[in-house]
Amino acid sequence: TKHRAEFEKRLIQNAEKELAKIDLTPTLQLDLELTEENLNFDFLNEIKKLAPFGEANPEPVFLLKQITIANPRAVGSEQDHLQFRIGKKKLPAIAFRLGKFVEDLKNRETADLAFTLGENIWNGNKELQLKIVDIR
Repeated sequence: TKHRAEFEKRLIQNAEKELAKIDLTPTLQLDLELTEENLNFDFLNEIKKLAPFGEANPEPVFLLKQITIANPRAVGSEQDHLQFRIGKKKLPAIAFRLGKFVEDLKNRETADLAFTLGENIWNGNKELQLKIVDIR
């Protein structure tokens, strides 16, 4: 056990030394900044051509800056998801596990959104939908 304690001590010292060299700030890789005009089914169909998405081929993440936010509300059985509409087109957006930001969004008119683009089909209606990755 004496050797184990010394080993743990040296391991922690080495880890602290090595980690001090690394920036551990979480980052988000964005693939392309878009405008609301880019959000249409033609663009979505081009994205679908890149599928299937997975670890070796991640789904592209897009950025919209200072887009208007409307009707933010927490949804889900635990109120842990967030739904709202964006821009002039009032496109739907869903943010899984970000329900805690509903009050923040209610107090803002615009936000920067990182998202993937998909579609929502409900009652035979098909519309574009943003799946929010992060909000700033």
